Amino acid sequence: METNHLMTKSQGAFIAVLLFLLLGVTAWKAFSPPPTAWEYKIESIQDSEFTDKTNALGKEGWEVVFARRASDGDSPDGTPPTMLYEMIFKRPKTMTGSETL
Repeated sequence: METNHLMTKSQGAFIAVLLFLLLGVTAWKAFSPPPTAWEYKIESIQDSEFTDKTNALGKEGWEVVFARRASDGDSPDGTPPTMLYEMIFKRPKTMTGSETL
């Protein structure tokens, strides 16, 4: 009976599986896209400008992250407050050659 085996079959299979997983994770990281960097913009848009302004921002690549209805408050002379939307927009940041994440 020979007892000179360095590892059993199950140990060899276990090491092979670990190597396969390590190679898979390494390949997945190498080919996965980098995370997106975002730029943000805050706008206060009056009701009368809402459609035109949001469509123009959308054409520039901006998308709404958050919006809330707001007013400029009560005025001392009793005129009604101006209603508007306070909005946060984001779009993917355009990277120049010298910028990195």
